[in-house]
Amino acid sequence: MAKIISPVEGYSGVSASVQFKDGVGHTDNPHLINWFREKGYLVVEELAQKPTSEPELIPESEPELVPEPLPEPEPEPETPPAKAEPKKKHQRKV
Repeated sequence: MAKIISPVEGYSGVSASVQFKDGVGHTDNPHLINWFREKGYLVVEELAQKPTSEPELIPESEPELVPEPLPEPEPEPETPPAKAEPKKKHQRKV
């Protein structure tokens, strides 16, 4: 919200759709604020007002507990394949 101060001291009335009383009007319309500046009015940008109610406090959350990863199981030792028994030669019966 901006406070607009009229160049005419003590002016009360409506200018550019803004109501003035004792030389002071208020608007938050950026177009009108620029218009008043261009026409020689003093424009005082007001800081945002404090909220009337207490802001909602968000409780700090506890850090999420993430379980440690389990160690990878050790691979079982590979057993060499059993040796195939040599094929016996067939003997012919005579």
